[in-house]
Amino acid sequence: MIPDHNCQLHMEDEDLVNEYIVSGVFISLRRKLKRYCLCDERHPEAKLMFKSKASIEREQSLHLYYFYNTVHPYSLVSLWMETFLVIAYGFMFFTIPIFGIIDVQIITDNVLIAYSTAFEIIVLLMMIWKFKVGCIKKSHIELDMKQIAVNYLKTTFILEISVLLLLPLVALQRHYINIANIEDYEIIPLLIIYMRVFTISTYMNRFQRFVNISSRLIDLLKLTFVMVVIGNNMTCIYDNQFNIALWKKKEGENASNDFFRLVDSFYTTYLIIMGANSHPLGPDTTKFRLFSIVLLLIGVVMNFLFFLFFFRLIKSFMEVKSQKLTFMRVMMEYMQYNEFTPALKKKILTYYDFKYGRNFYVEADINSVLPENVIRNINAVAFNHFLKKISFYHALTSNIVYQLSNSLVMKIFLAGDTIVHHGVIETSMYFIYVGTVAIYTKDGVEICHLTEGDYFGEFSLLLDIPKTASVVAIENCKVFKLSRDVLYDNLKNDPRALKLIKKMCLARAGRHDHNIK
Repeated sequence: MIPDHNCQLHMEDEDLVNEYIVSGVFISLRRKLKRYCLCDERHPEAKLMFKSKASIEREQSLHLYYFYNTVHPYSLVSLWMETFLVIAYGFMFFTIPIFGIIDVQIITDNVLIAYSTAFEIIVLLMMIWKFKVGCIKKSHIELDMKQIAVNYLKTTFILEISVLLLLPLVALQRHYINIANIEDYEIIPLLIIYMRVFTISTYMNRFQRFVNISSRLIDLLKLTFVMVVIGNNMTCIYDNQFNIALWKKKEGENASNDFFRLVDSFYTTYLIIMGANSHPLGPDTTKFRLFSIVLLLIGVVMNFLFFLFFFRLIKSFMEVKSQKLTFMRVMMEYMQYNEFTPALKKKILTYYDFKYGRNFYVEADINSVLPENVIRNINAVAFNHFLKKISFYHALTSNIVYQLSNSLVMKIFLAGDTIVHHGVIETSMYFIYVGTVAIYTKDGVEICHLTEGDYFGEFSLLLDIPKTASVVAIENCKVFKLSRDVLYDNLKNDPRALKLIKKMCLARAGRHDHNIK
């Protein structure tokens, strides 16, 4: 038995970047930056696409070899850039109405030019970034720069170049230049900018998973953000259409304190939205009455959405979270009652966390509501690519492959667990779905590592020979097990295929045993 895995093999990933950056100035800094540009397991979506550390390392190697000058979409640099864009666009959403719609004297020409320049730099930086970072198309990561450019040009490039050209003109024309009739088109770039709210929402979700905070908190922030932006824009419309005239009438024609007028506009607008006004807050005109009705409708929608959010929050907590907490409480009581050691408790909790993550479900309950043929089709699609790698796959009919796909059983092994012991006669083979295992000889010499997509124990399905090596999980692993009884049961009506498979296994077993020795 091998109690602990102490890797004796040279790990290439430590020197992977060093092999590509071997000279030049600031070599340490360049290596560090390049590592940040590669796929990183700390990215919240990396482990959704790549099931183990080994597959992430393989992706890094392919990235460096074929697409050195691009940035991986699941890199830390990509995540930081997305976080910066969330902050930058959030600032734009709040300030565009003030700089581009409201006519205030406190916004001087220099301030407006500085704002417009900063806006241009942010949008231009984002456009350059889109040509450098990989994109995801139908669960495929595209890192080729030509394909990235084609994809960007086909999607949002036209909209973003329009914003880059139009919005600064709209802002500047009020205080610095005079372009005839441009006011009629100022809403266009504003609407284009607001279309990015869905992209910003996606970026916020990734950031939430990265910093490991509650998704409900992010949902509340997004909802509050949208509502405040809407209120901000309605405030600007109120100020521009109604409050300027009211303020001059109230303070006199020489009234010049724009700051207090804006504060008054915010106060009045939100009072109307919340329905808290007990007396008229604007001019007695049909136009203002219609505007007030729109604000009241916005307020009703806001209240409904916030009520719906908190209702779903409570419902979710009472159902899913309650089930998980109940299960955990029962598990803790069970371990306490049986006086499990701290090490065993930790192992059980690690297993539970690895299997379910942040989710909690009972697979039997899900399968109970699905038709049997649907479940079998799901298994066939999910596991067929494993069976294709077996040496005797081509000796199997499609029907037998379909049956075997539905006979695989998932097993979970934690880091340090021995999956197969040397010298033991096994009757099953294993397919690695997630994780990495190490292969040891009888003398404890580490031979190699196997990662997801690999398999071992092929001969055990047909031959009663002792295991020539031990297999130990390096990290938490999910494997699928195929037993001899299942194979025989599916091949009982095809003795010719069974005979051919045995012959192939005997031939390969002889070569394999020679290699091990």
